Amino acid sequence: MSDRATTTASLTFESLYGTHHGWLKSWLTRKLQSAFDADDIAQDTFLRVMSSETLSTIRDPRSFLCTIAKRVMVDLFRRNALEKAYLEMLALMPE
Repeated sequence: MSDRATTTASLTFESLYGTHHGWLKSWLTRKLQSAFDADDIAQDTFLRVMSSETLSTIRDPRSFLCTIAKRVMVDLFRRNALEKAYLEMLALMPE
């Protein structure tokens, strides 16, 4: 990627983050009822956006961010369920 393309993508990401981070965090807080989890998921969402190559083709930023955030939430719920099952299994094992 050329320096100019990198700069343009970076400015686009900065604009997306600056414009929509607060909104996304509020939306996630309402969904999760946890500001701590909302912060983590918002951070992970923007990390995924930053590493994607589709940044320049986003037509509806809020829909795009919601889709990614929902996928991150699913990952979190799966990870929590797996961790809970693992801890329950450990509790049942003889010492």
